[in-house]
Amino acid sequence: MAVNAKKVYITGADVIAASVPGHLGGSYLNAVLVHLSAGGGASNLTVKLNSIQGSAYDTIFETKAMNGITDYAYIPSNPVALEPGDSIDIDYANGGKATYGVTVILLDA
Repeated sequence: MAVNAKKVYITGADVIAASVPGHLGGSYLNAVLVHLSAGGGASNLTVKLNSIQGSAYDTIFETKAMNGITDYAYIPSNPVALEPGDSIDIDYANGGKATYGVTVILLDA
């Protein structure tokens, strides 16, 4: 069985405030990968579902203290189904202004 994966790449050297929409036909969140060029500061990285159904359905999947961490992977135990209009939000204060690379891997529904 062939699986179609879509990778979304986000890079910068300031605050991470990314919002990655799911596919129009629906999709699954497979992984969020984060690399920092230098160990993270004393703030948390957050991976969250921003639901098309409204804030009552928004869900934080992961909050990770990034102090001293350069690489982090959020991989759900099972891919998370996304409705058309849902998005995955990744937020991190990045106080040290490390260059970052974020990869979000989505699978077709």
